[in-house]
Amino acid sequence: MSKKVEVKRKPGRPTIANPASVTIPRVRVTPDQLESYKAAAEKSGKTFSAWVRGTLDRASKS
Repeated sequence: MSKKVEVKRKPGRPTIANPASVTIPRVRVTPDQLESYKAAAEKSGKTFSAWVRGTLDRASKS
């Protein structure tokens, strides 16, 4: 006789094992700025997140 044991999960998103997955504080921008940033990301062929990370990385090294 085997019993099924249900494990209760905590609510919310599961934790991510990748330590590089840290969120940064929110930044307030105007709607025009946001559209401009999204257009630049699309023009470069990158996702918006990848474009933001790349832009911030370049700015931090200059």
